[in-house]
Order: sequence, then C-alpha cells, then structure tokens
Amino acid sequence: MSFSYDVKSELCKIRSSGCCKFAQFYGMLLFSRAFSVDCVSIATEHEIVCSTYTHLLNRCFNIHAPVETSGQKRNTFKASVQGKIDRKRIVTYFGHNTTEINDEIIKRDCCKEAFLRGVFLVCGIIVDPNKDYCVEFVLPDSPICDSFVKFLNELNLTPRISKRGNRKIVYFKDSDQIEVLLTKIKASHYTLELMSIKIYKDIRNKVNRKNNCETANISKTVAAAVEQTRAIEYLEDTGLLYMLPAELVSAAMLRKINPSSSLNELCERSSDPITRSGLNHRLQKLVAIAKEEMESEKEE
Repeated sequence: MSFSYDVKSELCKIRSSGCCKFAQFYGMLLFSRAFSVDCVSIATEHEIVCSTYTHLLNRCFNIHAPVETSGQKRNTFKASVQGKIDRKRIVTYFGHNTTEINDEIIKRDCCKEAFLRGVFLVCGIIVDPNKDYCVEFVLPDSPICDSFVKFLNELNLTPRISKRGNRKIVYFKDSDQIEVLLTKIKASHYTLELMSIKIYKDIRNKVNRKNNCETANISKTVAAAVEQTRAIEYLEDTGLLYMLPAELVSAAMLRKINPSSSLNELCERSSDPITRSGLNHRLQKLVAIAKEEMESEKEE
C-alpha cells in the first residue's frame, strides 16, 4: 500500500460530528466524480474512502447509496445517489454553485479543517517523505480550483499550481507547509512522522557534509605531505639539505620520519616547541627551495 493510502486510512477513522460532518462531506462532494442534480457520485480506488463517503451521506441526509466495484488490475469503488429527489435535496442544501466554495457551509475553523480533510480524501496525494516532500490536489481545470487556492490562502497555506492535461495540480513542496496541512486535517500521527524524517535527514546531511569536508582535508594533507617528502628527498640527494638553517633541517627530518602525519601530529612529535603555522611555513620553504633548484637545473 502507498503512503497516501495509509494517511487516508488514518483520516477515515475520524468521525466528524455536528456541523463538521456536513463540512467534510461537502469537501468530498465538491471534488468527487460528480455533484449535480443529475448525478451525485464518487469513484475511488480506496474502498475506505468510498465507505466514508457513504457513511457521511447516511449521517447527513439519511440516504443509502450502494457501492459498486469494477476493474481488473485495480478495483474502483463507486457510490451514487439513486433518487433525483435525494440528489436535489443534497445539492440544494450545499448550494447549486460548483464553481466556488460556499463559505456558509464552512464558517467555523473546525469546519474549514473538516472540509479540507474531505477534499484531501477524494483528490489528495501525499508522497512518502522518505523519498520527497510533496502533497498534490488533482483538481478540474475550472474556477473551483481558484476558489480552492483562495481557501488555502485563508488558512495561511501557499500552494503552487501547475497543469497536467485537463487537470490543475495544486501542490506543496515545502515540508513546513505540508506539516501545517497534515495538522489541519488531523493527520497528527503523520505530522510527527514527517518531523522525525526531517530531523533524521538533517542529521544525515550534516554528517555527510562533515565527512566530505574531512575527506577533502585528508586529501589536501596527503598531497601536501607527498610534495614535502619529495622536496626533502631531492634536497637530501643533492646535498643541499644540510646547508640550510638548522630549523629547516629539523622540520625536514620531522617530516621524513613521519611522512603520513598531519601538521598537528608533527607539532606534537617535535622536540622543539612549534606552532602549526610555524611548521607549515618551514615545510613550504623547503618545497620552494627544492622547486627553485629544480628550475635552475633545467635552465643549465
């Protein structure tokens, strides 16, 4: 089963009551397969969503709608209000306008959240946050989409909008916004799961950055040590090393004995007190002298 299915299954366990049951049912009706005097129905791959739809239909209007199943590879569950009088009663209660959300139905904050929960159940998709942060609402390309975006804005949610075929996609990619949305529709368990995943990813990314940085530093240290060792060997082979000042000879011997050690480790092993920058300066001086002598040899 998908992550979306798990979230919707959790939401379907919530039993809205009072005004909120009408608000949630209104969200499901307005964005389901059909909502008009001619047809009031839902078609979904999630049996539990279809069951929630018929449950609310019965609780709000005392109407029973039979559920039909079709499909071979994937089952589709469909529920339709059979009687025209019943359809007209439902449409009249919520208003005949299917291009704009009826604010009268969702005046209270609890009803707004219940309405959003209903919309998510019928046309919402959430990606597993272990893979990506994304919530989508797949809506018809009609004025109702603009009305829904306005509704989200009133809840301090700022979605993006794109088009896919004859559908509009209202979506969120920001994890903080997704947390707010999940909290509002009462998917609190998954809000906490998302927060845990974010913390885990943040720690993992910090560790990776640290490891990458340490790897880069190790590479630089090794490259510098190799260059210094070669310079010292050249100066020693040419008899120039022991003609240099004592502090340079001491630094050269320290590096020769410890070819793979870091500067900090060399400072700790030095018989004479010396700072990291001071030792680095001496080793770089040895490299510079060796390069200068090599260039002189080439010119000759």
